[in-house]
Amino acid sequence: VSSENRAAIRSFVEQGGRFGVATGRVPGIIGAIATDLPVNAPCILCNGAGLYDLAARRYLVTRAADRALCTRLARRVMEIQRDICVQIFTDGAIYEINPFQRDDPQTVIEHIPTTFSAIEDIPGVFLKVLLAQTPEVLDQLTPALDLPRFCAGLSAFRSSDWYLEVVAAGVNKGTMLAEVRATLREGSDEVAFAWQYARVVQRHRGRFNFVMWDMPKGNLAPWAEQALAQSGVTVHLCSGNP
Repeated sequence: VSSENRAAIRSFVEQGGRFGVATGRVPGIIGAIATDLPVNAPCILCNGAGLYDLAARRYLVTRAADRALCTRLARRVMEIQRDICVQIFTDGAIYEINPFQRDDPQTVIEHIPTTFSAIEDIPGVFLKVLLAQTPEVLDQLTPALDLPRFCAGLSAFRSSDWYLEVVAAGVNKGTMLAEVRATLREGSDEVAFAWQYARVVQRHRGRFNFVMWDMPKGNLAPWAEQALAQSGVTVHLCSGNP
């Protein structure tokens, strides 16, 4: 986060605003967010599968994926691609289950802590499954899985060229925003926020302009679009910088 953005966020919070982050990560690996930014609202983690209170260090809400479906998927993936890296994100840690895996480079570079375990021995709730391999391998793996038929209760998306991520059907950062709003309104402060469609008529330079950015890509894009549409997201912006 640039110094300019940090200053803008701090100014926003000092004027009474509530600030949280939305990320695919878990509490232990969100980096400098917890220390460098004035987070005073719940954070959306695991791409919408968890709502987390950084100050209290606890999950407020979780949207768990079905363990049996995740286990079935993980075993099928390892049958198709023997050296794929399979990471299980729980409410307590990140687990790796494939002894023949090609290590995820980003996990190694960032020294992200993981624990090796047989999938049936992993404790806690499953929040998401991350599959890491080269783009070429994932391009072939995705259609081979036929996820909508094979594990209908799960939703998959490519979060980058190197990652295929799987969460419970209907889970995404946008749907968890409703939980953020509801959680903030349980306190003594009234939150001036509502989920609604907006038409942007002018870009205000020097101020924040929030929109839903980017769109699903890859072989699973149609199913990602369907999941977003079910949560009310039917319009995307794409290509270039806003």
